[in-house]
Amino acid sequence: MNQVKKPFFSIITPVLNGEKYVDCFIKSMLSQTFKNWECILINDGSEDNSFPLLHSKIKNDIRFKIVKAKTENKIIKSPYLARNKGLDIATGIYVCFLDIDDYWLPGKLSQEYKLIKEKRYPEIIISSYIKANKKLSFGYRKPRFNFIPMKMQIKIWNSCPLLATTIVNTKIESTRFEAIFHEDYRFWYLILKKINSKRIVINDQCNCLYRSSPNSQSSNKFRAAIWIFKCYKSFKYNTLICLLLLFIKIISELIEKFLVYSGSIKRKVIIL
Repeated sequence: MNQVKKPFFSIITPVLNGEKYVDCFIKSMLSQTFKNWECILINDGSEDNSFPLLHSKIKNDIRFKIVKAKTENKIIKSPYLARNKGLDIATGIYVCFLDIDDYWLPGKLSQEYKLIKEKRYPEIIISSYIKANKKLSFGYRKPRFNFIPMKMQIKIWNSCPLLATTIVNTKIESTRFEAIFHEDYRFWYLILKKINSKRIVINDQCNCLYRSSPNSQSSNKFRAAIWIFKCYKSFKYNTLICLLLLFIKIISELIEKFLVYSGSIKRKVIIL
């Protein structure tokens, strides 16, 4: 395969003991109908068989790049340093993020490429995604509030799902993920402050599958609420505003759960 000098998309993937997801991840990448991309796989301190497996499966495809993050400098247990390493070396015109345990359907990149051309190179594309179970066998479309401007939403909750948001590389500049839990929320908050509202494109296509895991760090709702509160504080909100916004976010999540379990939001079987 001939390498295009400048890939259109750079995909950043931190890997920490993701051995059981490697096959599914490689399938997701190789099935993309749009081929002009680079995938930067960052070793975030894996101690399992993740990277021997990855090497064996991608050794003949130079679109994949394997690098190592400096994990000894970690302040908290999150992939912020690995993602920053990816940002440092990404050469694509647009940058995307796909964690090792998540999945893109085959038309994800080609559909976004078409949208980018149609919308004359927007600064950011925010897409919908399916919140799936651990096996990616069924899930539901995550509700979105597209009637609320994204620059308003980001002040209350993370309106930019990491696996479903694409940003033009030149707009990232020096913005990096910080040593704070829910680092993606703070990252997108800082990014959207720099983005022209007219250059934000909302994509209703649902080509991304988010794998929910009951054992993930964010599955602990009390702990996640504390993280969100700390994000609000990092935005320089006063304590009363932080508590009010946290209350709004919790209520919205409870409403979503009710709509799912009541059947108002339909769960669908996923066929990969």
